[in-house]
Amino acid sequence: MIAGQTYNGSFSILNESTTPIDNITTEIEEEALAHQFFFNVSGDLASKLNITYDDKDSENNLIGLKTKVNATSTSTGKIKVTLRHVPNKKQAV
Repeated sequence: MIAGQTYNGSFSILNESTTPIDNITTEIEEEALAHQFFFNVSGDLASKLNITYDDKDSENNLIGLKTKVNATSTSTGKIKVTLRHVPNKKQAV
């Protein structure tokens, strides 16, 4: 990533336990009130990477299928992405 550059991100969620593989992204979009992605950035990267949500559900709560990512400088670390079903969105950060 180039420092200062903003990147658009999106997720496609696949259920690979079925044959054929099932793309459940549309289901998550349709049931947006019941889903939210959470992002945990660790290591030195945590202070140098900003992830912002770029989508909301019908009640103006965050979803996370679409994001914007900005790096302030070069770094290393990990990003853990968690999809929660029926999260308490009122307390989400």
